[in-house]
Amino acid sequence: MFGFLCLCFCCLMGVFGVDADEVKSVSVMKGHSVTLHTHLSHFKNITLIQWKFGPQGPVIAKITTNKTTIYDDVLDGMFRDRLQVDDQTGSLTITNFTTQHSGLYQMTISGKQKTSYTFSVTVYEASLTIVIYCFVVGSLMIVAALLIFYIWRKNTNTQQVLEAVQSGEEITYADPTFKKRQAHQARAEVEDEVMYASVNKVR
Repeated sequence: MFGFLCLCFCCLMGVFGVDADEVKSVSVMKGHSVTLHTHLSHFKNITLIQWKFGPQGPVIAKITTNKTTIYDDVLDGMFRDRLQVDDQTGSLTITNFTTQHSGLYQMTISGKQKTSYTFSVTVYEASLTIVIYCFVVGSLMIVAALLIFYIWRKNTNTQQVLEAVQSGEEITYADPTFKKRQAHQARAEVEDEVMYASVNKVR
């Protein structure tokens, strides 16, 4: 699980580089973005960087020293509004990745010498297990935060009492008192106030 989460983190951050003549496997979650890095810091001694979808596929991006061109209308527009190119490094970003974008991406760098790099990009969908795992982790973090807050409040109150004792202040604790009213006494008082009058019967 830890290794899988690390892979997901790397996919989301787009931290992918590859050595020449090596095929780098990259996984990206469906609907997310992935960045294929050139790890170039500048265009010194480089005249052209070219990206292709597939070794023999169409060119989808081209970067020169003074111009960047994106060909997102190729292949019936499957890359339309999905391609981004870093003008400084030549790295390629594909947004809203879907299954139809899975495959080989080849980057060719031309300059004093010509070098090619290949990325094999696949897409996966988030499983229910991952969703539940993230929910459980989030819930535990919330509970931990509430527990820490409770302990902090309790320690703060205790510290205030200790400071009051150390300063010589008198602390008085008053226990609550409750008075129980006797119902029969109330009725007796009412009966004491009753007045009796004589009644004369006329025949």
